[in-house]
Amino acid sequence: MTITRKAEYASLKNLSLSGRVLDLGGYKGSEYHQLFKGDFTIMNANLSTGSDIVCDFEQPLPVESASYDAVLLINVLEHIFEYRQLIDEISRVLKPAGTAIIVVPFFIPYHASPEDYHRYTAPALRKALTASGFSNIDITTLGSGVWAARWGLVERLLPRPLQFLSNIAQPLCDVGDRLFVALAKVMGKKYLPSDYPLGYSVIARK
Repeated sequence: MTITRKAEYASLKNLSLSGRVLDLGGYKGSEYHQLFKGDFTIMNANLSTGSDIVCDFEQPLPVESASYDAVLLINVLEHIFEYRQLIDEISRVLKPAGTAIIVVPFFIPYHASPEDYHRYTAPALRKALTASGFSNIDITTLGSGVWAARWGLVERLLPRPLQFLSNIAQPLCDVGDRLFVALAKVMGKKYLPSDYPLGYSVIARK
């Protein structure tokens, strides 16, 4: 598992869901479904046949307004050109006080699925969600700094027989990033690990 995916899953682990949940871009049995706690049922929406709801996220969702307690959007938003429209649609289909759980990568290579359009900063996510009616927005920076960001790019080049190195390198990145924080302080340099995010995890409530 990549350093980015591990950070994403750590941010989702043990979050509690309840009621009806709409997973935009997920599939039945998606691995991250097992991370959530609570009593809930998940409906999957995707372009592919076999999904509970087959739809194009660039178009209005074929879902009734105020019909879900939570919406998941895990590693999807960067693939949506009209992302503001999709965030509006998420707000529309959520019940009052409903929750959107969003994960987006930042330091990651181009990855078409079927296309790759955007990278988002925390202020951009907060502003877009606020404009769509979300008022309680918690954004978590994923990763530990420049070492983790660099390793996240390098590890994708590793051939399969060497991918086990990720398990060794990831703890070393945490140590390296902590050393950078201390070194920057001694040298009087500005270094914020949050300026080198692997991605962001967002919990937004209406």
